[in-house]
Amino acid sequence: MFATHCLQTRGGRGLAAFIQRSRLLSTPATKPVIAVSRPADGVAHVELARPEKHNAMNSEFWEQCKKTFDSLSHNGTVRAIVLSGQGESFSAGIDLSTLQQAEPLHCKEDAARISLMWQEYVKPLQDAFNAIEQCQKPVIAALHGYCYGAGVDMISATDIRYACEDLKMSIMEVNLGIAADLGTLQRLPYLCNNISSLRELIYTGRIFDAKEAEHLGIVSSGKVYSTKQDMIEGAMKTATEIASKSPTAVVTSKASLNYSRDHSIQDGLNHIALANGAMLQSSDIPACMIANQKKMKPVFRDLGRV
Repeated sequence: MFATHCLQTRGGRGLAAFIQRSRLLSTPATKPVIAVSRPADGVAHVELARPEKHNAMNSEFWEQCKKTFDSLSHNGTVRAIVLSGQGESFSAGIDLSTLQQAEPLHCKEDAARISLMWQEYVKPLQDAFNAIEQCQKPVIAALHGYCYGAGVDMISATDIRYACEDLKMSIMEVNLGIAADLGTLQRLPYLCNNISSLRELIYTGRIFDAKEAEHLGIVSSGKVYSTKQDMIEGAMKTATEIASKSPTAVVTSKASLNYSRDHSIQDGLNHIALANGAMLQSSDIPACMIANQKKMKPVFRDLGRV
């Protein structure tokens, strides 16, 4: 209601125009900053494709990220996704030159209106990473080089994380005078096994390496590789294995894990009971039984558009 009143005021007209622009967020990209390939049956490889800038996230990135994961989520031929960065790093985070151009920084409105502008500015950025978590297919992040700031926000929304020995991570927002606002503070506590250590990293912005990330549970145990190539191969192997399983079982499992994280145990049990009421009628179950009896590998139909 307050926002509506602001939009109707003289000063609010500038706010209304800003909100419309923020929904678009950027002009159409002249060069894709995300590349998608299909290296194996059922597997998609999403690469951050701005290697000359250590895959820093510019204004074009956010819309492309959301559209990419929304599309893969609904693509029935995709069953698992690997996410990595081209070049020497996964991502150095938000491109600060882009952030410095944000309209709220240069607005002469009052504090309340500027606050509303920032809220509208950040929502499409949050939605870009929400799309990763909400993607129906498991996403495996393969991390190397720098993974700073928004890079950590991004990988916090993935299902599985592998790393290269050269990985350097930092929840660096505190060094810029802000709090992380794209998912790190909300998601990482569920991923880490030591909240005291995580809070230290958040409050100090200290750089930490792959071994510490593994120790904290951010990276899968035993999944720190000596080279980027080995790491990508390891991630692809896991993605291929996931893609060989029942797609209805995998999709339902991810949905239940995400739902149960944010609800009570009983709510989670009710949710999976309802979901399996449909999934137990899947043709994947007899396919598994027949394959087990014949000691063969089961073959499952694609989901189609979901």
